[in-house]
Amino acid sequence: MSSEADTGPLPLAQRLSEPAIADAVSYAVDQMTPEYVARPETVDDLTGLIKSAAADGAAIIPWGGGTQMGLGNVPERYRLGVDLTGLNEVLRYDPDDMTMSVQAGCRLQDLNLMLRENRQILPVDAAYPEQATIGGLVAVGASGPRRLGYGPLRDLIIGMTVLMADGTVATAGGQVVKNVTGYDMMRLHHGALGSLGIVVSVNLKVIPRPQSERTVVATYQTLKDADRAALDVAASQLGVTALVVTNPEATAEGTGVRGRFWGLAVRCEAPPSAVVRQAERVVQYIQASAEEVFTEESSDESDARWQHICRAIDQRRDSPDIAVRLGIRTSRTRDNAGSLLDELKSFGLSRLTLDYGSALGYLRFPGSEITSEDFTEIVRACNRYGDHVTVMTAPAEWKHAIDVFGSRPAGFSMIESLKANLDPDRLLNPGRSVGRL
Repeated sequence: MSSEADTGPLPLAQRLSEPAIADAVSYAVDQMTPEYVARPETVDDLTGLIKSAAADGAAIIPWGGGTQMGLGNVPERYRLGVDLTGLNEVLRYDPDDMTMSVQAGCRLQDLNLMLRENRQILPVDAAYPEQATIGGLVAVGASGPRRLGYGPLRDLIIGMTVLMADGTVATAGGQVVKNVTGYDMMRLHHGALGSLGIVVSVNLKVIPRPQSERTVVATYQTLKDADRAALDVAASQLGVTALVVTNPEATAEGTGVRGRFWGLAVRCEAPPSAVVRQAERVVQYIQASAEEVFTEESSDESDARWQHICRAIDQRRDSPDIAVRLGIRTSRTRDNAGSLLDELKSFGLSRLTLDYGSALGYLRFPGSEITSEDFTEIVRACNRYGDHVTVMTAPAEWKHAIDVFGSRPAGFSMIESLKANLDPDRLLNPGRSVGRL
């Protein structure tokens, strides 16, 4: 009896004659619904599935928890949705070396609950950690306010296994921190939206869990005052782990403080006695021009604050808002953000969050009040004042007219060449990544 290895991969329709997941509508991307959806439980199952898709020329969009699927250009085509949450094993965990290897479908909250037993943590921000998967966070190049203290997720990656478009497996890096063979190649998959390969597993560094945390919150009459306070903290060498300024609408929503005040939130993480001193020093730096200053004195309160901030900068595909992210150098935040706000004040900007740790600004507009002409003007204005601009969520018909990642980055020709070599038939997330790769 001949095997699949002898006869070639099964046709996709035959392999998925009884698909594991029938609700394809739940896996729609920018109003495009796949013909098939599958949730492989093993790497071998995934490999066979990708080989069948490649043989059929079926375009593939990989899925994790779905929390980041609002990001990306409109797909060129979409036939197979691959749900990776079935690949959710912790392959290896060495608490003494503070390293772990996990499959792509592992959820961030589950990992941190496990790490907590050894007083360790993976310091990565996610708006919905109970849903967000490691593979998904790697694919979108996740970054958040804690980047100020711990660096981006990219810097925690020490190895990776990726399934290529033809079903072959590529591995680089290792399990120990000092082993970085092939590391630069694998870093290409960070932020590539799965367009160069499907992340199967990731080797990560973890860190000791902070014993305690505080968040200091202050309100100000103007952006100028909030910006000055933020820059003072950033230059203070106090070692805070997150630093965010919010416009009056976002401040009122996040703090409940009445009135039109700009807000500043500063995250402090350290041993109990040290974190108290750190928070007290932060108050000294920021109170001069503040209307009000208060400290959230429990770790639970502080963590809840930052969870709220992460949700304010999220890019869920079902969001009714228009969301734009732009890079603003910290030294120019006040001037550029101020000028941008002046230009956009007629478009009903609902929330502005300025992350000083990542040098990023997040803008949200009520989608029900924005026309396509308004959207065009918003993007143009953001491009005038941002170093780089990404439209995170918008109606599919508006995204068709632009590259949501803006201008092509330096070195794009190399990425384009890699796509041509690694995925010549454009089967992996076709058209969704930067430059519509």
